[in-house]
Amino acid sequence: MTEKELWGYFGKKVKVKCVTGETIKGIVKGFTRAIDNDPEVASIEIPYSDNGSYEIMANEIKSIDILTDSK
Repeated sequence: MTEKELWGYFGKKVKVKCVTGETIKGIVKGFTRAIDNDPEVASIEIPYSDNGSYEIMANEIKSIDILTDSK
């Protein structure tokens, strides 16, 4: 998944399927470019509470689906 593709999900409600088989749902609230990340891999951030969030690296993502309110 490219940085441009990941950036396109910013602010959207998504379902992320990870290569490990885990599924994470939520609104993409953060995006980090590869050059600004360590290791140098782009990532998205999906909050799961007021105090925490999942950071999902591009190489950990199998697929992303945009969800509507009815899903």
